[in-house]
Amino acid sequence: MRPAEGIGVFGGETDNWRWPRHTGDWSFLRAYVGKDGKPAAFSKDNVPFQPKHWLKISTEGVKPGDLVFVAGYPGRTQRHQTYAQVKETTEWSMPRSIRLAQEQLAILDQLSKQDKAIALKVAGRVQGLNNNLTNQKGMLEGLVKGGGLEMKHAREKELEAWIDGDPVRQKKYGDVLPALRALQTEIERRREQAATMITLATASSYLSAAQTIYRLAVERPKADMNREAGFQERDLPRIRDAQDRLQRTMDATADRALLGWALGLAAALPADQRIVAVDQAAGLRPGMAKADADKAIDAFLQLLFEGTRLGDREFRLSLIGKSTADLVATKDPLILLAAAMEPLAEADREAAKNRAGAQSRLMPRYMEALLAKAGGLVAPDANSTLRVTYGQVKGVDAKDGLYYKPQTTLAGILEKHTGEGDFDAPKVQLDAIRALQSGKKTPYVDSLLGNVPVNFLSTVDTTGGNSGSPTLNAKGELVGLLFDGTFESVASNFLFDPATTRSIHVDSRYMLWNMAEVDGAIHLLREMSIPDSRRSKGTAGSGGSH
Repeated sequence: MRPAEGIGVFGGETDNWRWPRHTGDWSFLRAYVGKDGKPAAFSKDNVPFQPKHWLKISTEGVKPGDLVFVAGYPGRTQRHQTYAQVKETTEWSMPRSIRLAQEQLAILDQLSKQDKAIALKVAGRVQGLNNNLTNQKGMLEGLVKGGGLEMKHAREKELEAWIDGDPVRQKKYGDVLPALRALQTEIERRREQAATMITLATASSYLSAAQTIYRLAVERPKADMNREAGFQERDLPRIRDAQDRLQRTMDATADRALLGWALGLAAALPADQRIVAVDQAAGLRPGMAKADADKAIDAFLQLLFEGTRLGDREFRLSLIGKSTADLVATKDPLILLAAAMEPLAEADREAAKNRAGAQSRLMPRYMEALLAKAGGLVAPDANSTLRVTYGQVKGVDAKDGLYYKPQTTLAGILEKHTGEGDFDAPKVQLDAIRALQSGKKTPYVDSLLGNVPVNFLSTVDTTGGNSGSPTLNAKGELVGLLFDGTFESVASNFLFDPATTRSIHVDSRYMLWNMAEVDGAIHLLREMSIPDSRRSKGTAGSGGSH
């Protein structure tokens, strides 16, 4: 059960990472199992799963000041990186990421305008690129214009002065920051080459598939426990499923255009950071005129896409589990390219491991120094593991003279609706909103707002990866789903400010109201143990406590 696209992505890229927000970003899935109640492969004989316990969905939602909890798996934050690391991020990696996203979006936009089938295939990629682009812009703005980078520099100077101010501290921590800076210098020495290697794979789903299949062949002769994470026996079903699903989004025309763009980046690399395997395969060389490089790349792409069979699902799946010799014997040009690139890719992975090892030996003492100087408390970093964070439903002084209220309502949907682009709510929803305004009864109206709430802000500490995390009240009931942060606070990944950091959630009452009044899914509400709203005695504006 999911809302219409005009509800689920209402506001689109215009409102992405922005407030006020009116996005119905939610869905419900019914899980099926075998007749014995145990997990089973798909079968028409499967039955709905009947759990002993389940998360109750609140029909009361939240109000300003309420305590809320979010449980989920955030990615990673970098709040305790050194100034050198954050400086490199703001001066090189983020501007590069923004530029590359914009260039890819321009390519995909042009292709999408020419062919609707391509537009459908690349829609997910476009959405992901746009989402990351806005996020990166917000973080960069916060770090540079918002003074985050300068604050990071000032804090590191204070830490150095604190360490140098005591002989015991100097002996214990004095070498840590210089050593971390040396590691950062090492990373920056070959960053163009390493980053371009990643871009080649991420730009092309064909090349990415070839690299995954070839890497699996490299790992499989090893004892299972000695293989790299992601390539052990337990990972094989996941790899196969991913290659199967890839068929839905693979498009040779779009892939060729994006791979050509990425090869252009490789052609422009400085002489000391060349990707030799790509140079040899594509006929590129340092200092080559752009026109000549473009001609060589076009010829190479012709060879790759005329000769590859990786676009065929059955062929691609048949390669999973084959040896490196068997893969090379296929003479598929993209497999051969992946094989040629693998030695450098492995060298990059080993170098990254060595740096990570060195950093893991330094970071405990670095964090110990930070904690000691701060008196024992610093903002925690997300590390891709389960986190339960808590906070309050609360607005924020977003910038000088601008205050964000903590909740939005259905009224904002009518105000924003234009009937086109990012603001095209379905007619059935607009009619339901107008019916509510005319006095139709519903139990999902908030008594303080006098309307059905849509989204709300809270002070919970989240980051990328938390999208879709359940938001719970003090009773452990589902009051919403988290799906975003505000543009003004995304830089909290690097410098946490509890006064301004906010997360955006969709309110449970908006979900339930849509199911009842827009989609007429009363049978699903009953299945979820939600009282039948049509029998409610509530009236518009009378409160949501039914």
